[in-house]
Amino acid sequence: MSVTADGNLKRSPIYNSDDADITLISSDGIEFKVHSYMLKAHSLVLRTILGDPTFKPSPMTIDASAEELTCFLHLMHNKPPTQWQIGDKREKC
Repeated sequence: MSVTADGNLKRSPIYNSDDADITLISSDGIEFKVHSYMLKAHSLVLRTILGDPTFKPSPMTIDASAEELTCFLHLMHNKPPTQWQIGDKREKC
């Protein structure tokens, strides 16, 4: 798990919105602060989970690395990865 010197989780440099209502934690311990409406708009599974009235917005651990989660969120935000970002990881994106 990736933590800072003060013991906090490291945050994504891109997805760390102060007004986000959902926190995702990658499998390698990076924190992503995102807006639930973007997740709901692009994923039926996440729409179902986040739309459940019993859902408690606490950090959700995602079985994906920070690199994979960043790629996923980029696609949701219409920021397709450039060719150099994809490299030989095409199957991840």
